[in-house]
Amino acid sequence: MRMLSDALIALHNRLVSSGLMQDSRYVPAIEQLGIFMRIIAFGCGDRECAETFQHSLETISRYFNSILKAVTSLTSEFLQLPTSSTPFCPKLRKDKRFWPYFKVYYL
Repeated sequence: MRMLSDALIALHNRLVSSGLMQDSRYVPAIEQLGIFMRIIAFGCGDRECAETFQHSLETISRYFNSILKAVTSLTSEFLQLPTSSTPFCPKLRKDKRFWPYFKVYYL
């Protein structure tokens, strides 16, 4: 996948310990997270993922959406909007490709 195994296990443990994800009867929590990670990392569709994990399309869709909700519920813990006192990267400020998108906030 596109994540180190330690990071994947840490994310799994965080989601399970907070009660956002749990083992189901036929699909363990780590496999649910694997389904989610495969779809977002490789951009594969439900059908390809269903073939890889040997589950129905409905199961793949259900667990993808479940983990998506769980991960997005952690947004406030890991992401913060910059404040006016947050230093801005000089490299991005000088790059004409990026600065137009950031100058609205920083001016």
